[in-house]
This record gives sequence, C-alpha cells and structure tokens, in this order.
Amino acid sequence: IRDLARRGVRGIRFFGLGIKNQATWLSSPRAMEAWELVSDLELVVEIEAPMSGGERLIPVIETMAGKYPRMPIVLDHVLMPDLREPDFGLASEYAKLALYNNVHVKFTSLNMDVARELGYAPDAFLRRVVDVFGANRVMWGSDIGTSSGTYPEMVARALAATVGLDENERQKVLRDTGQRIFGP
Repeated sequence: IRDLARRGVRGIRFFGLGIKNQATWLSSPRAMEAWELVSDLELVVEIEAPMSGGERLIPVIETMAGKYPRMPIVLDHVLMPDLREPDFGLASEYAKLALYNNVHVKFTSLNMDVARELGYAPDAFLRRVVDVFGANRVMWGSDIGTSSGTYPEMVARALAATVGLDENERQKVLRDTGQRIFGP
C-alpha cells in the first residue's frame, strides 16, 4: 500500500465479499492495521456495501469516522439502504452517519438499477441522499462492469437522476465531490 500510494493510488477499498460478519471483519485487528496505515498515508477508505444489511456496518463506520476524523470514508452504493423503508431507508441509522463530516456516499448505477427494479424513481432517491448528506458529500459512480448498460447509458441515467437537484448540487454530485476526494 505504501508503494502504491507513492505511485498515486488515492485509497483502499474494504470489500467483504464472502465474509459472514462484515462488521466484525471491518474492525478486526488485521483491518485496524489497514485503517492505521491509510490514516498515516492520508488516503481514502472506501467501503463496499453488502447487497443487504449495510446498516449493520454503521456502528463500525461511526467508530472509524470518529477515530480518524481527517480520513475521507466513502460508502459505496450509499451502503445499500432498503429503499422499501420510509425515506428510502435513509432514516435514523443513516442520518447518524451524516453527522460525521468525513463520511461521504457514492450514488451509483447499482442504486439506480435497484430503484428501478423496485419501482422507485432514482431521482427521488438521489434527492433524499443529498438531503441527508449534503451535495458536498455525495458523488456519482458508474459501477461500470457490474451494473446494467454501457458507460454512455450510465452517464445518461446519472444525469437524469439529478433532475431534482439544483445546478450547484448537480455539479457537486457529478464532479466536485469525487474530484475533491479522489483527485490529485
């Protein structure tokens, strides 16, 4: 990781695929070594959301956000809230994360796929995400390779999902936030 950081890598991704208890894994002694190293190198931590049950990771994320307040923590796929719940699942548990200024969320093509499959408008979900976290902590990610459509189609869907945002919010979500977190 140190060598990669010297070569320009901006962060690491915790991807708990196949891990039974991701919350325990994310705060295990081995994971804590990675958190410490990333903090020392001033990198970003991105956490891949499980397809369901992302809210179980929130207490660990809160702990890490408090322990490393200068480290940007990015929750991929908005940590996959249950869109069928009130407020698209972004109620109290997720709202607590918004209290941490270093916690950011990535709204992705996967979120739009899930919304569409459940009969919800992606733009309404994105509006709620921005209302909870603020546009300066929300970024779009294509999720190319694992979500439906070609890249141009994903971009078109992302643009369409921003219809409920004002121009300033749209610029932050589509460019500024991601550039500030991951850019040079």
